[in-house]
Amino acid sequence: MARAGSLLVPAVLIVAFAACSSPASLAPPARGIQNATGRLVFHIVVPRRRRDVGHAHFIPASGRSITITLNTVNGGPPPAGLQLTATAALTNCASGCTVIGPASPPGSDNFTVTIFGPAVGNAAPALSTATATFDLVAGRVNTPSITLNGVPAKFALHGAMPSAGGGTALPSTGLPIDVEDAAGDAITGSYALPVTLSDPDASSLMACGGLCGSALALGAGPFAKSVTLTSSSDSGAVAIRYGGLDVAPVALTASTTSGTLAAAGSVTFSPSVPAIAYTGPVNGTIPTIALGTFGPTHVTSVSFTDSQVGWSNAPYGQTIVESDNCDGGGNAIATFAQNNVTNGTAWTATAVASPAVGSCTATLTGGAGATLAVITNYEILP
Repeated sequence: MARAGSLLVPAVLIVAFAACSSPASLAPPARGIQNATGRLVFHIVVPRRRRDVGHAHFIPASGRSITITLNTVNGGPPPAGLQLTATAALTNCASGCTVIGPASPPGSDNFTVTIFGPAVGNAAPALSTATATFDLVAGRVNTPSITLNGVPAKFALHGAMPSAGGGTALPSTGLPIDVEDAAGDAITGSYALPVTLSDPDASSLMACGGLCGSALALGAGPFAKSVTLTSSSDSGAVAIRYGGLDVAPVALTASTTSGTLAAAGSVTFSPSVPAIAYTGPVNGTIPTIALGTFGPTHVTSVSFTDSQVGWSNAPYGQTIVESDNCDGGGNAIATFAQNNVTNGTAWTATAVASPAVGSCTATLTGGAGATLAVITNYEILP
């Protein structure tokens, strides 16, 4: 993965318009319109290697071919008989080369210029593109310019995702993102399409006396579940914030109106999740509830507590839930009830009527899927 800004060349495509002199590599226009047309001349340099140059226009080092298409003339269709598209190779452009556009009449001409990774004739996703309208005047050299914008295809985190842990808030932390073209080159400058970067963490933004889970922002902007990136300046200003709620790993996603961008490398925020803490009877280190008749002693209920940092404690106030196979079928032993006054952290296991001798398991489930097994036994001993 190349850092954002590493694939620019210090050049904008320069356009010249002069009397038509059709090169042998391009088909001439129809005889009736030949004298009324000229050709765009694009001067372009394709970089030999990746380097930081920090310009706002994007010419990828992996570009191998270019296509120039005349779309409209004075707001309408081009005259009949013109060859509207010119294609050229960019395989020897490290020191600069000249690309000739299609025959074009004077006037307000709209063109699309696109650079591709493979050589001419091989279909592949576009790497950079732009559409612009030039006011071209016959009889003189015209020198407008066009700035190519990278076409988003992938995204990646530049550097490591910040570490965090349940129960501890993470303040706003920079999360610079690289948006890449289809060849994996980091795009600098404006993107051909806006990129929506999303954090799919489903926890409420503001329900914990502040932020609960994770959220994204651009610079000092508000935190939200998604942000819109229109350029590498936006991508470099992405920040993440985390409120400390126990959440499962969250993989960031990105998309444009053309579809989902592939993730290059790890883009997952994975706070460490504290285990569920148990206070009650144990057998060795295993939480174990012993019910039954033990000589003259009858034990019909046992209490215990549980908790999880980042889930059951303030300001999160979430409930640890319980599921079991202890109160039905041929293994009916006990029921489990929470004390809701203490936010479900206090429990009582109570033997059912006519309990079966045997063992069952109650599973406590907290935040981010953390679980704890509590073994429940019913015995009758002399």
